[in-house]
This record gives sequence, C-alpha cells and structure tokens, in this order.
Amino acid sequence: MASPAKRPKHSSPGKRPEMPPPAEEGPAEDPRLLLRRRWEFASVLHFLQVFEPVIEANLGLSADEIETALIANNDDLARIHIALLKGIPPVNKKLKLNVDDGWVIATAKKLSDWWSWVAEGENPFEKNRGKEVETFKEQDPVSRLFILKALCEVRLEQDDAVCYITDEMKKGVSIGNFRKDKLGSASDGAIYWYVGDSTIGHRLYKEDVLVGFKNNWKGKDGRLTKPVTNIQWETVATNLDEFLEISVTFPAEMFFMCISLF
Repeated sequence: MASPAKRPKHSSPGKRPEMPPPAEEGPAEDPRLLLRRRWEFASVLHFLQVFEPVIEANLGLSADEIETALIANNDDLARIHIALLKGIPPVNKKLKLNVDDGWVIATAKKLSDWWSWVAEGENPFEKNRGKEVETFKEQDPVSRLFILKALCEVRLEQDDAVCYITDEMKKGVSIGNFRKDKLGSASDGAIYWYVGDSTIGHRLYKEDVLVGFKNNWKGKDGRLTKPVTNIQWETVATNLDEFLEISVTFPAEMFFMCISLF
C-alpha cells in the first residue's frame, strides 16, 4: 500500500460560491384593494340594492361591511348567502345563522347546476365534493366574491325577480334601474360608473379599456393580429371628499351629477 506521502493528491474542491439569500416576498396586497378592483363587486352591490324588495332580507349592510364579510368570512357573509338561498327553490328551511355552515353546502349544491351558466372558470367546489365547508374557508376574498356573484345571478333568474322587473317597468321605471348605465366618460377615454345609496354608501368606479395590437411578422406585409382588449377597474371614490377631489376633472355635466348623488 502506498504511503500517504506517495498517494496522489486530490485537488481540493474549490470554494463553493455563496448562494444569494432567498428573495424576500413583498407584502401581500390589501384584500380590500383587490376587491375594489373587481367589477364583480360593483355588480353585487347593484344587485343587493335594486332587488332588496324581492330579497326582503333587511341586510342593512354598507359596501365596506360587505368587503369585510368577504375578507373575514363572518356572519354577515352568511346572512347574505342565506337571504339569497331562501329565494332559490327548492328552499332548505333549516338554514339558520349561528347554527352551522349548512349555507355553504346549500350554496355549493345550487351552483353545481348553474355554474356554467352564471360564472366563468372552474367551479371551486367541484374538485372537493363532500368538503364544501373546508373549500370555502380556503378561498381568498376575491374567489368568495366570484361565488357570491354567481349566487346573485342564480337568484336573478328566479320567477319573482323576473316578475319584479316586469312590474316595475310597467309602472314607468327605466330599464336603466336594472341594467346599470355609465355615469359618463372623461376626455382620456375612461368610463365612470356609480353604485350606491344611503345604505350601501357611495362608490365611483373608473373603467379603463386598453386595446393592444401585435404585429404578425409571419403574415404577409406584417399585418396586425386580432386586438387584445384589457379592461381594468378601479374604485376612485368612496365618500364625498373623494368624489369632490376626482370630479373637478370631469366635464361640468358629470361634475354636477356627482355632487347631486349626495
């Protein structure tokens, strides 16, 4: 056996480069801000406002409280769902607040038949049948909003809601009361929408429609491909001070319309 001195020396491995520290994750976005960027939330507010005489729930919730309900998954969120479920046959008469989470199971059952008609994307309850309550608790606030929006759409399809629209229009109520019309447009092309009343509060939304084109270099003469439309929503005012601040940039007609809302 060769002596240690005669053994071939193995070159010592080079010093391993130090790995950079893992990148720190930025702070999570405020879920309330995420909800305020969704047109679906404005749609839910409008539905609860317009169809309160049909729902007859006396919810008395402001937009801020509904946001909190979606974030915290609290009793107010249960109240909203139960009020909607009571108008969608067959009605489960055992649905009660502070008893259990049966309203979540009832919601999942209603949406299993309706989801493809009233919502986009995948039904979150489909993959975890039998675990509806756990699935709902795992959803983020925006996903809970999509579920609530879908349930509002199902409620809107019921006979009493359809008859209510017909009866109100016979009385001279404008179709714009049910199908929301824009408040107006600004010089930069932005569209503004208003939703609210003394109970819900006042919300002013800004809608930006961005259209992008991309050159198709494989085509003849590098023609443009089909345009891609990106619609972005933003809540720009939730109280009188914010309305006054943003409305000074509006045309005179829109300015006075904003002020008259209060």
